[in-house]
Amino acid sequence: MRRFLYPLPCLLLFAGCERSPLEGSSRIAAGIHWKLHTLGEGARAPTDSDSVFLSVRIHVPGAAPGSTFSTERWYAMGTDLDPFVLRMRSGDSATVAMKGGTLPWASFLAPVPEEDGAMDAWYEARLVMRAIRSHALSRELQAALLASRTSSDEDSSLARFLREAPAPWAELKGIHYRLDTTAGNGARTMFKEQVSVHCTTFLLGGRNPVDDTRWGGQPLTWRLGDPGQVVPGMELAVQLLRVGDKGSFIVPSSLAFGPQGARTGMIPPWTPVLFVVERLPSDAPTAAVH
Repeated sequence: MRRFLYPLPCLLLFAGCERSPLEGSSRIAAGIHWKLHTLGEGARAPTDSDSVFLSVRIHVPGAAPGSTFSTERWYAMGTDLDPFVLRMRSGDSATVAMKGGTLPWASFLAPVPEEDGAMDAWYEARLVMRAIRSHALSRELQAALLASRTSSDEDSSLARFLREAPAPWAELKGIHYRLDTTAGNGARTMFKEQVSVHCTTFLLGGRNPVDDTRWGGQPLTWRLGDPGQVVPGMELAVQLLRVGDKGSFIVPSSLAFGPQGARTGMIPPWTPVLFVVERLPSDAPTAAVH
C-alpha cells in the first residue's frame, strides 16, 4: 500500500513548478526566467549608483527580437531593472522572460501593449550591457555638457518645457508664471518698498532645488528697485505677488544669471531657472540678498 503513496510528492512538486517558456533558462523568481547568452570582457558588475548603457529588444517568444520594442540608451540604477542588470557585467548578453503584466515596461520606457491578453502573454527581453558608467563620471559628464550650453539650447529647453506642461503658463515681460491667487490678501509691492520672500530655486525641469532661502532659516530681503540686489526676473516676480501670495516663475538667463551662469557654479550658462516664491510681510527677519 505504501508504494502507491510515493508518486504523490512528485505530483505536488510538478504542480507547484512553473514551466519555463525560455529553453535553458533558470527561474530566478516567481514568473521570472533568466538565461545568460554571452559573457563579456567587463571586469566588474554595476553598483546601485552606476548608470548602464543597455540594448533592449522585447518580443513574444518565437518572434523577431525587438519586434515589440527596441532601444539602446543609458539607464540609471534604482529601477525595476536592477534584479537583471546587477547579474550582468559589461559586454554580457542575456534574455529575461516574464508575463506582460509583470514586465517592467515603464523602466524600459516601452509602451505597454494594448492587445487583448497581452498582460497574460509571455514576453522575452534580450539585454546587452554595452557599458557601465560610475555616478561620479556621470556627474562630470553632465557638468561638462551643461557648461557647453548655448542660447539655442536654452531656447529649445524652454520651448519644450512649456510645450509639455500640463497647463499653460502666463507671460509678463519675458518671464512665465503661475500664481496661487487665493493665498494672499495684502497690498501689492510698490517701487522702493522693502520686500521679503522665501524662494526655492530649481534648474528648469529639475526635481531637486539648487538653492532655498529656508536652508538658512531666513528670507531674502531687499528694497524693490535698488540695483544689484537681486536678478531682474525676481524683481518682476514680486511685483505680481501680494503679501501671503505664492507663485512659480520661469526666468530666462537674460533675466536671471546671464549667459555665463552663476559665479558659484550652481546655475550653468544659458540656463533658465524656476523660482518658487512666497511673499512675506516686509518686517520679516532679514537675510543677505543673493
